[in-house]
Formats: sequence, structure tokens, C-alpha cells
Amino acid sequence: MTAFDKRVGFVGAGKVGFTLGKLFAESGIAVSGYSSSNAADAEAAAAFTNSHAFGDARQVVDASDVVFFTVPDGAIADAWEALVFSYGNAAFDALFGKVVCHCSGSFSSGEFANAAKYGASAASVHPLYAISNKEESYKTVASALFTLEGDGAAVTAAANVLDACGARHREIASRDKALYHAAAVCASNLAAGLFASAQVMLERCGFGADEARQALSPLFVGNCEAVAARGPIDALTGPIERNDFETVTNHLLAFSGDPTLLKQRDAYTALSRVVLELAAAKHPDRDYLKLADVLRAARK
Repeated sequence: MTAFDKRVGFVGAGKVGFTLGKLFAESGIAVSGYSSSNAADAEAAAAFTNSHAFGDARQVVDASDVVFFTVPDGAIADAWEALVFSYGNAAFDALFGKVVCHCSGSFSSGEFANAAKYGASAASVHPLYAISNKEESYKTVASALFTLEGDGAAVTAAANVLDACGARHREIASRDKALYHAAAVCASNLAAGLFASAQVMLERCGFGADEARQALSPLFVGNCEAVAARGPIDALTGPIERNDFETVTNHLLAFSGDPTLLKQRDAYTALSRVVLELAAAKHPDRDYLKLADVLRAARK
């Protein structure tokens, strides 16, 4: 790891601000402190990172070289505009040489409108990680890949911060942010929806909600670990991979006649078509046409 000798501050004191601030502080980076629309949140984050609670974003900027806007995605542009407006004619002098970053996966550094006009450089810095606990996630977030996008100077500064933390990072183009974030959602949030569908199915078989969750957990976690370790094609198992037409047909029949299961049927057929492509890649010698036909018919 390399040292980073600049001061880092935060506008916003939620889970991401807590997590990154603590990670930076534990890595020897000078965390100047936090501002927040809720003063108690700023005070709690400051106590957690042994830094300062500031009364507003201007104080954070004045005390920092790099400023992370860790506010909700939809509030980034407004928070930046409010900051610039607060400086009035002194905005250039106040912001010149500053690096401003946000942590949105879907939005680009363009949320910092006209940053260059004020002498600042802007970047987006997104961890491919589900930050679920503001007081614990800092311990493991450095294992995630961070994607960087934005002005050259800001990207370099963000990369230096992450290098000091021993975290991996790579650049991504602004035009790819939305697709990149959709990929992250598929691997995380939508996986929760997939698990929920399986739980509903077991509940229709007479399982209690907790019983269904506990029954599915080893299967779900084990398979996720195999896919992550070996890749989806190599880890693929199940009736589609085996070209088991009868079993898949019976699955589709089990959904029929029950309005509660219509959403689960739609999820099953949509994902089965994706899995069919994986199966065909794994076994190019197998004829999956009959299975493809039954899945195609299930869409209607």
C-alpha cells in the first residue's frame, strides 16, 4: 500500500460515508470530517472516524483536498449546486484544485456540473459491494473492486486514495455507467428477488417462511460461491444443463392455474432461457432445441 497525504472530507454521513471514512482513517488517510443535513449523523460519523463534524458543506470543502459527496444518488447534483451557489462569486477561489467525488454506481461524474469551470476536478468512485452496515462494512469493503470514472486528475487522486487502502480499482467510461450498474443490480439486488421467488414456491408447498428460507440458504449460498469461484458455465448444474425436457415441462405445469405463481413463472422462464445459453456453451454437442421450444412457448 502507498501513502496518501491529502485530506479527505465527506458531504453526507450515511452508510457509505461511514464506511469509506472509517476505511480511509484505518489506512492512515487524514479524514477531515463530515457535514450532513442531520447534525447528529455528522457527529456520529465524526466520532466513528475520529474526525470533525462540520456545520455545512463549505466547511468540509475548506478543510479538505478531496471531498466525497456520499448523499443519495438523486441528491448529488443538488448538493453540488447548493455548494457552488453558497460561495457566490468566490466559488472559483474556494473550489480551485479541489477533487470532488461521488459514489453512485449509475450516475457519472457529470453530476458535478461545470466542475472544471470552478477549477475543480470530478470523479465517480463506486465500490462493487453491498454496504449493509455503517459500523461493520468498512472491515470488508476493501476486498471489493472500485470503478473510477471522470476527470484525469480526479481519477488519479481517487486511485491514490484506494491504493493507500489496498483496494483494487479500474476505470470505466461514462457512457457505460448505466449498463455497469445494471450488472451490479443483477448480481446483488435481483438475486434477492430470485431467492424470494424460490421462497414463495416452497411456501406454496406448505413450508413456513422461515423454514423455506433456512432450507434454501445452503443451496443458494453454495451455488453462488461456486459460480463466483468457477464461472457460471463451469458451475452450471440442474435440469436445463442435463437437457431434461420432462422435468422442465413439469415445472412449467406446476405454475399454471395459480395466480400467486404467475410472477414466479415469468422469472423462471426468463432465467431459464439465459441458462439454456450457458448449457449450450457447456455442451455444444447436445441438442437443446426441444427445450428451447417449450421455453419459448411459455412466454406466450
